[in-house]
Amino acid sequence: MNAPRETTRPAVADQERHRLAARWKGLGWPDEARWLPQDRLLWDALAAGIISWLDAQTVHDLLEMGEVDPPEAAAALAPLLVALLAARRAGSLCVELAPAPLGLWLPPGPEGGPAGCLAAFDHWLARGAFDRLVAADGRGGFLPLVRRDGRLYFQRYGAAEDRLRADLQRRLAPEIEAGHLGGRLAKSTLSDVVQDVMEAPPVLPSGEPLVLAGEQRVGVALALVRNFTVITGGPGTGKTSIVFALLRCLLRLGLPPARIALAAPTGRAAHRLGESLRGQLHALPAPAGDDGLVADLVPATLHRLLAYSPWSGGFQHGSESQLETDVVIVDETSMVDVELMAQLLEATPTGAKVILIGDAYQLPSVEAGAVLADLVEAPRATSWVPAWRERVVGLLGRHFPQDLPRATAAGGEPSLIENRVVTLGQCHRSVPGIIELAGFVHRFPPRPDGKWDAGAVAGASPLTQATRDGERAADATEGAPSRPTLDESPEGPAGQSLLALFAWAHASQGLPPIESVIESPLVAVPSLPFGATTPGVAFPAARLGALSAGGAREPEGTGADHEPEQAEADHARTEAGADDQPAGAGREPARARAEAGRGRACWFLEIGGVGEKDIEPVLRDWVDRFIRPLRPGGGDFPAVTRDCCGETPSPGAMADAFAFLDRAKILTVFRDGWCGASGINAAVGEALRQRMAVKGGSGGWFPGAAVMVTRNEYRLELFNGDTGLILPDQDGSLHGVFPRRDGPLWVPLGELPGPEPAWAVTVHKSQGSEFAEVVLVVPPAPGEAAKTLLTREIIYTGLTRAKQWVAVVSDRSTFLHACSRRANRVSGLWKR
Repeated sequence: MNAPRETTRPAVADQERHRLAARWKGLGWPDEARWLPQDRLLWDALAAGIISWLDAQTVHDLLEMGEVDPPEAAAALAPLLVALLAARRAGSLCVELAPAPLGLWLPPGPEGGPAGCLAAFDHWLARGAFDRLVAADGRGGFLPLVRRDGRLYFQRYGAAEDRLRADLQRRLAPEIEAGHLGGRLAKSTLSDVVQDVMEAPPVLPSGEPLVLAGEQRVGVALALVRNFTVITGGPGTGKTSIVFALLRCLLRLGLPPARIALAAPTGRAAHRLGESLRGQLHALPAPAGDDGLVADLVPATLHRLLAYSPWSGGFQHGSESQLETDVVIVDETSMVDVELMAQLLEATPTGAKVILIGDAYQLPSVEAGAVLADLVEAPRATSWVPAWRERVVGLLGRHFPQDLPRATAAGGEPSLIENRVVTLGQCHRSVPGIIELAGFVHRFPPRPDGKWDAGAVAGASPLTQATRDGERAADATEGAPSRPTLDESPEGPAGQSLLALFAWAHASQGLPPIESVIESPLVAVPSLPFGATTPGVAFPAARLGALSAGGAREPEGTGADHEPEQAEADHARTEAGADDQPAGAGREPARARAEAGRGRACWFLEIGGVGEKDIEPVLRDWVDRFIRPLRPGGGDFPAVTRDCCGETPSPGAMADAFAFLDRAKILTVFRDGWCGASGINAAVGEALRQRMAVKGGSGGWFPGAAVMVTRNEYRLELFNGDTGLILPDQDGSLHGVFPRRDGPLWVPLGELPGPEPAWAVTVHKSQGSEFAEVVLVVPPAPGEAAKTLLTREIIYTGLTRAKQWVAVVSDRSTFLHACSRRANRVSGLWKR
């Protein structure tokens, strides 16, 4: 739940007040002496950053268009409009008409508070004052606003929710499921095919089989027998491997590739899905005849699949012109908003199979709604009734995982989404500490008084004390200078284990020790900075010095200094869930690597502000770390870049250049400011230009610069978010060069669609990507409106982009507030 706002009227600095007054007057709105109650409300909401000027103008326009009269009626409707607009900006479909949720979106001041606002609204609604604006409880026809079931919607989003709900109710009905593709397949044939696929997994060149974990096998089986399935899990839980096994089954059952649609919300996500599937296909030692048809499946964006027209703003495919398909599989579903999901399901034949894949904890869609989270969190979504459990048992045979929960007793109202959601919890790729701490962020409790200062802590937890003692012992033993900890030096910045920060925060609320919340294996390894294990390497305050070059040692097997071929093999193995194998099938080395990284992968670097001087030391150290060689004896980034600037760059040099980009990335919450993507890119780009001593360049670009395209260009097969390097061709002309399976793609600089520097990207832009090392910058919000971005979802998404280690750069109050604030997008999808 979002934290309540302050209970006093927001104070506006004189300079800001003058700016607000000038713009207010420029719009022709009344002077303060002539303000009506709704004018005062709009002023306070603007001053607090709750709404934008466009929102304020919308309130004016709606009151005028609806001919709301008398003035008391307008004063009663205005708070509801302000709250609805503010909730919509935060991604909600509606606002709940109850005092507590309404108060989240209002400035203090309206007479009677939220309860008084609701009483006045109901009074004037009953008297017909809003008949031109509000359709209430099914009465009033097509109007801008809709009130129903205790919620207020804009008509557009209420209609989208209705469309989605109606399609789900129709699609999930038992009689429809019985006639869908899965219901028409012979059970004996289906079981044989599934078990054949399970027994012939992809194999690495080392001979290690990529066996699916038990929960992955259940995901495949459920998707085959049900007509609507949701598979959710964090990075590295093997979602793509489920898709690959599912496609092999469908193709072996005789389903033509043309009847299968693969899609994702963005071009980049669609491209990555296709690359991953082709990679697993190439790893099959003896593909059956139909397995090769996976290569014929080309994922598309949802807009392309539905034939969106930018000229008309509509889609060719919908309820009147449906797709010719039997199976629709959507990846990265968390990024799909309610209107696009409604359009997709309407365009999909009712008898077709729909499989939605994604991470419900990730950032939700840019547009309104959180469809994946709504589906996963629906009542009884993950429960099992005996009939469906037995169906999965029969399908998997000896491959059925015995640890699947027993069937739950039926109780309460039956749920349409029951037995349709598979939640993957076993990570096969990232260092376990990262995923476990990210999961803790998702469960992180808010502090009632909102204070996270050092004075609030009554005592350190045993884990915090043990961590501090271990670090001191390491300092004394190895010769590294002592450094401040969170408890000992609250005024100054400090490098600290992120686990210790959470332990401190947990203790500050009087909650049980963090050891009782996070599994014990995570805390079994002392949480020591890398530098503390190497003589002479310090961990300076607010710097990455302990993580940089200069001799710092990383956990064995988790560093970036092993060969690219081994890294690729590790990725391929863990993506398919090979760590969930019987002993002797390659599991122990992977487990050893994982245990080496527990507790040593997540760091917190506290900075005191958001200015250039605050972030500059971190960026300087990041540049030092970025350019270091990929492997002992190899060239650093400047040397590799020079090797790529020759007349005929070798494939090895190009592969190494791209590997630098995959190894490290800076993620930011905001786009602007010194601690935003634009400011960091400018600073890092200039520092690297100087370090590399490169010649040539144009418009801020230089050989070796990282570049990201921000628009789709299907002609060039470039997609929003694709990242590459700027390099000269044989004539010296700069090109954007992007990695592709069949060789680098060279595109002239002037033809790149919306190029931007890519040393740092926003967390939103990073969705679907992964990097070995991540620095996550979380500065205080530059204004009240920007605070909506500081949520646990953005922290979770940023942390889980990292595979080996992540360092959070923030101040403790801002970071912990973000962890405790959920992106609570309100909808009524399951509430009717």
